[in-house]
Amino acid sequence: MTRTSTPLSSSTTQQEKLVKPIPITWFVVTAIGQWLFVLYILAYYGLRFGSLSIAGFKGTHLANGFIEGDALGNIALAIHILVASMIIAVGQIQLTPIIRQ
Repeated sequence: MTRTSTPLSSSTTQQEKLVKPIPITWFVVTAIGQWLFVLYILAYYGLRFGSLSIAGFKGTHLANGFIEGDALGNIALAIHILVASMIIAVGQIQLTPIIRQ
């Protein structure tokens, strides 16, 4: 008489079914969080920059974000915010299986 299923293999299969969606769930939650942060950056800083140019950064909660008369520093701040939001926006792409292979 041959046994096709043992209690141990049945338990392992159930555990695999429970564990399998965890990485997908983690990825989705992480991606949503990153995109919400990007939307915040674009809404807060993008709207200020779009309406008032670099002077729109004046009055933000950045410690030394906008300094009157410091054109180079203010441009660097604008570039920093733009590049940072782009990196955050595409960050989860590196976690997709197609890219990782």
